[in-house]
Amino acid sequence: GQTTKMIGQYAVHHRTVQHTVVEHDKEWVDFWRQSNRKLDNTEIMTLELVCKPNPNASHDVRQYDRFAESLFGNTYDFISIDAPFGYDMKELARIDVLSLIPACLDESFAIMVDDYNRRGEQNMVRLLEKQLIEAGVKYATGAYKGEKHTLVIASQDNAFLCSM
Repeated sequence: GQTTKMIGQYAVHHRTVQHTVVEHDKEWVDFWRQSNRKLDNTEIMTLELVCKPNPNASHDVRQYDRFAESLFGNTYDFISIDAPFGYDMKELARIDVLSLIPACLDESFAIMVDDYNRRGEQNMVRLLEKQLIEAGVKYATGAYKGEKHTLVIASQDNAFLCSM
């Protein structure tokens, strides 16, 4: 919930920002709403988790049910990929965004991938980059290493985000 809190606080101070969160845990959503009543430009969608076969993995991959249908037609200038939990997805994890890339991206964008030290997230990023390349979207990347790694993928005008 720390990422949601951080982005939500940004949205509080920038009233034109529309912050959309996708979550599966109804109890967490209820707790969040009770604790963060002033975040009225934060929308939390509750979608069930399902595991489905994927041609890019030898195992079923956890994803949000109806993710693409729920977010189709929206564009985003910032996407934080921090769910669904992927610690046990050894080959491929957090693939939901692939169903929307590149159509969901604003011309100027940044994507932040949490837990980039894990193989499942790294393989998802390879697929994401392939989609960007095939669509002719120019981008930059920057990896930030620590206890957990984070990867930033940004449009060329935001390439400075990849060199901090």
